[in-house]
Amino acid sequence: MLHRGKQNDLVKQKATKNRSFLAVALSVITLTISLPCHAITFFTDRASWEAAIQTFADVNIAGQLANFQTLPAGNPLLLPFDETLKFNIALQRLQVPNSWATWSGGKTPAVLFTLGAESLNGTFGPLPVIAFGLEIEPNFFNVFNVSLTTKDGGTHTLSQAVNGFAGAKFFGWIGEVTSLQVACAGGCGGFAIGELVLGGFAGTQGKPNCHGESVSALAQQYGGMDAAAAALGFSSVSELQDSIRDFCAL
Repeated sequence: MLHRGKQNDLVKQKATKNRSFLAVALSVITLTISLPCHAITFFTDRASWEAAIQTFADVNIAGQLANFQTLPAGNPLLLPFDETLKFNIALQRLQVPNSWATWSGGKTPAVLFTLGAESLNGTFGPLPVIAFGLEIEPNFFNVFNVSLTTKDGGTHTLSQAVNGFAGAKFFGWIGEVTSLQVACAGGCGGFAIGELVLGGFAGTQGKPNCHGESVSALAQQYGGMDAAAAALGFSSVSELQDSIRDFCAL
């Protein structure tokens, strides 16, 4: 058994979850946008996301929760750049490959399991984030449709077919977002999230030159602040400048 305690029937087990794989016809990622307030650019591989945002830091799940420890609903998961992420349901910290059987790419991250729930909501604070990414893997060893929906006044949805057997996939975006929802369709038995990463600006928070360094880096990377604002999902350079000031003041 790979998992101990009350969730034995929920957490994936290599020996007992011997279900046949579903045939996957979906080869193109589905992107749905409705009533957008800002532009959102989705990414399905982390390398492309990193190249686009350049300034980022990983979320340290293992440093905040012991194996099998539960993060209660509403308690903050600490993110880099003085941000937090609060979930509407309790999540259990597990470890690949000991208490969560598989991931992808040979990685062995600490993950957060939904304890069988097939959807979760998360809210960022104290400010919206400008870029974020995470990997998601269903509990059961089949292929399921997983969707990530971001909210920023409007909603934007990225859906991918994800294999529960060593098939964790990256869901990332660039664009200012206040909250997210993840859902797994078709009776996936819940899912785990891991490899969380947050994007920021180039300047060092709290330093007098934070704003100037951030503006300079963005202008150089995107060929000007107008292009940077558009690429990062801001409606204007002024709005981007406000976000940089908020970031640098944290």
